[in-house]
Amino acid sequence: MEMELERAALELVERKVRGYVELAQTARKELGLSEAEYLLLYTQYGGATMNGDGIRAAYQEGVDPEAYLRYVGELKAVKGDKKSTGQVDAARALLQTEGLTDREREALWGLQGESWKEESNPFGDRCTALRERFGLDMDIFLDALEIYRGEGKAAEKKAALRALIGPQGNALYDQLGKR
Repeated sequence: MEMELERAALELVERKVRGYVELAQTARKELGLSEAEYLLLYTQYGGATMNGDGIRAAYQEGVDPEAYLRYVGELKAVKGDKKSTGQVDAARALLQTEGLTDREREALWGLQGESWKEESNPFGDRCTALRERFGLDMDIFLDALEIYRGEGKAAEKKAALRALIGPQGNALYDQLGKR
């Protein structure tokens, strides 16, 4: 009986090892990672993240898998106890993720919220043009977006935007409302 139990346990371990090897070989093809890199990242980030669609979609958009994983970590930190990820939370996490280009940030933001509109992407062309037009850095722009999308009446939001960026607050409010 004991021998059968040991044999069954060994068989189970062998099956698990073969499964990990297959995943690692697939990751080489789908993510450009060596088997060793995959297994190391798998132990660090877990199977759900490493085998999920997000990392593969990011890689197809030209984002390095390790950069994607850094973003996932930042997103968890920014999100905190919230149940869902807001657009501004995702943008703040992307801004805090070191080593990303604006094009990679734009792609990851779009992947994070599949239903989010492209014109709302803080790293996209429309928002970049607005930031440049109003002379805002990304942190201030995200604060402005949070005000614009937050609760309250238009007059209250415009007053908050004026307090944030000066007399151009009303104009920014109007521009954010255009699609």
